[in-house]
Amino acid sequence: MEKRIIRRIELTTSIHATENDEKVKQALLNLIPREIRDKAKIKQATFQGHYGNPIKRVSIVITGKNADLVFKEIINRMSETDRRIIEVTLDNRLDESSHLYIRLSKQDAYQGSVTLYEGDDIIKLVATLNHGVSRDDIKTILRGRPSGKESNRHVGKT
Repeated sequence: MEKRIIRRIELTTSIHATENDEKVKQALLNLIPREIRDKAKIKQATFQGHYGNPIKRVSIVITGKNADLVFKEIINRMSETDRRIIEVTLDNRLDESSHLYIRLSKQDAYQGSVTLYEGDDIIKLVATLNHGVSRDDIKTILRGRPSGKESNRHVGKT
């Protein structure tokens, strides 16, 4: 049985007055595997910006085995370069409460791609690790190898 790494994943972004609400929500949904997309519930809250403009915050929270599935799907859809960047910066992305932080391009997500992004127009991913998950477990996923007991079965000769 494969080890479950993630127990909760939250995807959050903002919708500004100049953006199309449905397109931004679709960008969030595009990060969720098709087989569980209908189970994803988008929550929305509205705030007032500095200049009085409305800003909506939308989020999706996935828990349990589906959280692990979403995380692995997102990582698998990233380029090797982006996965390597996360691996190299893992210490900066993990906090003492076992939360892993990743910023993704909202525009690319709308177009169906998954790309790291450090600008303002982002989807923030916060993954809560299961107890006992190590940095090495995360690195194994980032390197594209299965984790847990099955991993030895898939390791080829180098």
